[in-house]
Amino acid sequence: MNFCKYAFLEIKMNPVPRNKTPRAIIKYATEYLGKTMNLSIENISTVGIGYASVPSDESLAKVSLDLKNNCQYCNVELGMKGRQIDGMQREDLEYFFRLLSKNLKACLHIKVEYGTYDKHKVDAVVKALAVAWKQATNRYEKK
Repeated sequence: MNFCKYAFLEIKMNPVPRNKTPRAIIKYATEYLGKTMNLSIENISTVGIGYASVPSDESLAKVSLDLKNNCQYCNVELGMKGRQIDGMQREDLEYFFRLLSKNLKACLHIKVEYGTYDKHKVDAVVKALAVAWKQATNRYEKK
């Protein structure tokens, strides 16, 4: 899952402090990502709405992102069957997307249409979010 690759962003994140709970790590990461992503569009006058429908193997995810109206709303439907993926609880993944939306001051809708493997569902969501971000910020060519 390489969000930056698909969003045409370059983010260098500081190491996460040790001995933190998963929720504390998510909070730290989303605050940093939100701040960095907002700074990357600070001088762009045409931020708006982005939408993407993206596959990852047998899974398909749809993401809608509105950066214009500062609404901080997030709806997440990952459609995961298991309780965790790669050691991360399903609730923590949903929490990550909700906090990211809040820190971006964005309206974010995420829905996995179908898929068999939870990892592929989350991969599709991350790719779709990156493409929606790229579209909403008019980032069509890598700098």
